[in-house]
Amino acid sequence: MNNGKKGFTSIFLSLCASFILFSCASTPNQDSAQAEKTATDAESPATAQQSAHTPSAEQALTLLFAGDIMAHKNNYAYPAFSRIWDDIAPVVQSADLAFANIEAPVADSIPWSTYPQFNMHSNYVEAAISAGFDVFSLAKAASGAEIKNERLDLAMLVNQTVASNSDITEKAGITLKTKIPDKSVYIIGDGDKLSRVFQNLYDNAMKYSLDGTRVFIDMQVHGDTAQVYFKNTSAYEMNFTAEEITERFARGDKSRTDGGSGLGLSIAKTFTEACGGAFRIELEGDMFKAVVEFKTVE
Repeated sequence: MNNGKKGFTSIFLSLCASFILFSCASTPNQDSAQAEKTATDAESPATAQQSAHTPSAEQALTLLFAGDIMAHKNNYAYPAFSRIWDDIAPVVQSADLAFANIEAPVADSIPWSTYPQFNMHSNYVEAAISAGFDVFSLAKAASGAEIKNERLDLAMLVNQTVASNSDITEKAGITLKTKIPDKSVYIIGDGDKLSRVFQNLYDNAMKYSLDGTRVFIDMQVHGDTAQVYFKNTSAYEMNFTAEEITERFARGDKSRTDGGSGLGLSIAKTFTEACGGAFRIELEGDMFKAVVEFKTVE
């Protein structure tokens, strides 16, 4: 089984290395800059006005294309499919934009199968998505193709997010304050997708909070509506609107160079809405608040 994993990893890394693209801005030399200035001076007013609104390429974007993903017999021998991706997940996650093609049907209603009649189960695909293929995941969720809604305990999901990140919270030097009901709060949603929503919101709060401040995770129930709040004090000036920050590839702090894709909040919004909930961002001074809202069920 270890040989199968090494072979899979080697093939995948070869594909990644072959298809990683870098798009970088270049700095013109002085002669080119002077020629460009002369040409600009000669522009007509209409052309100059149009050029003034054309964005300049000042940031590098790393793209990763992984090719086709298929499941072979040795892959199904793993007790947890996430282990298949352990060695290569950092490579995938280091890209600003990662894409992979699931080259097989995905049907849980029939047994999994390999060559020549491939069929994968959704948990195999979810493992690939969790490894960092955000764009594939986002596109599929937006179409509703992967959503499996069921009765869930929303309070338990939020508590699981907090518990699974306790070591990260301690290392971040951020004080986490939670206020979550002791009793179960049931909703209809996709557990895997909503776990990703809360993980993205947790990551966002930890990454962009001012040092020495507190992050609040609260859950409130009013009538038949449950709301989960992630609140933090921003470490930088929030010169964007609530609508802009949930767009794909939007980054609040444009000066950061830590490799973030700007997809985290967009994915959270897409997944929440695909599960039938509502998602919004509220901004007040330096306070950033993400709100996830669902109707409760018995």
